[in-house]
Amino acid sequence: MEVLGLISDILIVVLLIWTIIVAGRLAKNLIIFNQSKKELSKLIRQVSDSVVHADRALKEFKQGVNESGKDLSDKISEAKMLSDELELIYQASNRVADRLEKLTESTPRKSVESTSSATAAKKKTTSAEKKTVAAKPAPKSRGLDWVKKTIKKNASGEVSSGDDDNSPFSIRDPEFEQGLKEDAKGAAADEPWDGPEDIESDAERELYKALKSRAN
Repeated sequence: MEVLGLISDILIVVLLIWTIIVAGRLAKNLIIFNQSKKELSKLIRQVSDSVVHADRALKEFKQGVNESGKDLSDKISEAKMLSDELELIYQASNRVADRLEKLTESTPRKSVESTSSATAAKKKTTSAEKKTVAAKPAPKSRGLDWVKKTIKKNASGEVSSGDDDNSPFSIRDPEFEQGLKEDAKGAAADEPWDGPEDIESDAERELYKALKSRAN
């Protein structure tokens, strides 16, 4: 009986020792679990904060996307309007270009026709002037005899009625007439002519004056 009691005591002691060891390990594991729980709660808190930040960022992103989409739609609408305006301008420029092309095609013909008509009119005018000049009778040359006769008529009180057709040109002194012209350039414009109206040229008037002074 004593041996059985001793064996049972030894078994109880062994079981108690094993229980103590298991309890120590369990306590150690509980301590590790508590530490892990704190870390896990901290991690959960961080995850929650990250979720909140992500939610806020997502809302801001949605708002930015909506604003960007609105701006983009406005830009697209403006681009469409500009495209329509450019299309209208392009069509108008094409019409203007067609009109200008037609005008440039018709203008040279009109200019050529007007130039040819102006040239023909100029030729007609020139030919008419030539005919008029050719048809105009040349003034008769009146020399010393005619001037002398005029002086005699003027001295006798007769009035000259025009050129004497029966008095042809007999004497003409070019040097004398040229000298008279040069001397009479300054005074002829200021001195009034009181002689016969038939004497029109300055040379004839000077010759008339010279012969009249000699006769006096």
